[in-house]
Amino acid sequence: MDESVSIGGTERLPGLDALRVGLILLGIPFHAALPFAEDAIGILQADRSSYLVAILVVVLRALRMPAFFLVAGFFAARLLARRPALDWFRDRFVRLMMPFVFGMAAIVPLQRWIADAYRTETGLALDVRIPSFHHLWFLLVLFGFCLATVLVRPLLDRGFAGLARIAGGLRGGPRAEFAFGSLVVGAVIWESAVKSVFDSEPLAAAHFAGTARLAMVYGPWFFVGYGLGRIPGAMAWFMRPSGLAAGLALAFLGLDLAVAKVPNLESFHAPQLAAWTAASWYVARVTVAATARLPFAAAPVIRRLGDWTMPIYVLHHPWTMVFALSMLGTHWPAELQFLAVTFLALVATWASCVVVAHVPLLALLLNGRHLPPLAPTRKSTEATATATIARPLV
Repeated sequence: MDESVSIGGTERLPGLDALRVGLILLGIPFHAALPFAEDAIGILQADRSSYLVAILVVVLRALRMPAFFLVAGFFAARLLARRPALDWFRDRFVRLMMPFVFGMAAIVPLQRWIADAYRTETGLALDVRIPSFHHLWFLLVLFGFCLATVLVRPLLDRGFAGLARIAGGLRGGPRAEFAFGSLVVGAVIWESAVKSVFDSEPLAAAHFAGTARLAMVYGPWFFVGYGLGRIPGAMAWFMRPSGLAAGLALAFLGLDLAVAKVPNLESFHAPQLAAWTAASWYVARVTVAATARLPFAAAPVIRRLGDWTMPIYVLHHPWTMVFALSMLGTHWPAELQFLAVTFLALVATWASCVVVAHVPLLALLLNGRHLPPLAPTRKSTEATATATIARPLV
């Protein structure tokens, strides 16, 4: 294994930093694709759709959020090993809840207005319940995971210490792959159980049921990531998938494409859910391994983009909605409309972040702290080169 991706307790992990940035940026084409994906049911629905765009939605759905929560849990474990738990949690509270509160007050009402304008323009009355928190559910769920981690950290650490003793002989090979396969089977069973519980009528009618369901769906990813950060050598093994793991990633992703429809996870039937779950775990392993070896992962621009991930996440979704609305009446092919929305939303999000970086109050509201300019100074570049501890995920 390349020394650049060996995992210890203090060194920077530029590959995971780059993966974090990439997963945030992929939110732009993902949300831009939803109105134009064939069989999609979402907040917006264009007057024409594309099977090719739907394939992109399925692939990104298997990659983005699962891998993001996994890496978030891993960084949580690393940081908690070096910082007092209350200090870490205080930082998480400010970084996650301040943008969440601001977004709920200023951005979600704008998104609802755009959705209403879209429906008025198209005349489509979609039978879709708009999520209570729109895309900001991620911040609330991640904060809940951070809170749970602090509250039950002694139990978590004792449990993973026990697993570390068991895993001492699982440094690779068939036994390790069998153990990971068992984890995937357990995840499929868990997701099926979550589906059966939340498909019941009382919970389905609950106001926060959708967000609670997402927390249950993605919880295993966060806490397995935490375990990878607690068990010595675990992430190094995870970042070195076997040929079998890579083959299974392609096989399960192919199965996901074969059986999946585009609607949200809440509407999956059992085969879709099983295919998505298995594909997500194996695709995450391959993606983490591939990103760890990117030659540009440690570039200063990646570091700077890492500082911008929170405002990018909060601001990109309304821009995709605005430009999807602007495509009505163009009569372009769905693929071309999708590409146009993606490009325009990327430019608008970038420009918005530049404004945020120059307005301290906006930086505080959207990032929880000062937002440095994208172009690194020489001093900041030297600081990056000598840093030893990975930063929080968001």
